[in-house]
Amino acid sequence: ESIPGVYFAGRLATYKYYNMDQVTAQALTLYARITGASRPDAISKHTSSSFHIELPCSLLVGQASD
Repeated sequence: ESIPGVYFAGRLATYKYYNMDQVTAQALTLYARITGASRPDAISKHTSSSFHIELPCSLLVGQASD
């Protein structure tokens, strides 16, 4: 909450054990909250077989740069 644009979710954020289905539900709920989408829209968008995420190079820790 003290760093704008940084969100924590899942096991490490709450220091609790969660099953993967619980963590996935938390992530989809957080995504919906951040983007303003409804949770069903977030779920349908991310269950496509063609879904992928493109990360900026700055997030690829340990990767060699050209």
